[in-house]
Amino acid sequence: MRISDLLRLNSNDFKFYGNQSEFSMMVEPKVTGSINFNWIGIGFNCFNCDKSVLLDKQKVSASDAVDNNLAMHVSCIMIKP
Repeated sequence: MRISDLLRLNSNDFKFYGNQSEFSMMVEPKVTGSINFNWIGIGFNCFNCDKSVLLDKQKVSASDAVDNNLAMHVSCIMIKP
């Protein structure tokens, strides 16, 4: 699933941790829309993010990632019991 699909399913923007965080490429555990990211952990992979300045932040907006055409996709889903 692409990040744009997850953004659409959530019906609202969300943030994920950038390269300056120990939780890099993980969605911030908050409820920002339809998906409760406190209970569902999402991790991303990216095909074209090596030279992206956007990911050099502590936290990155998912809509900014989509607007910058980053080829991000869900690589890991963790469900908290």
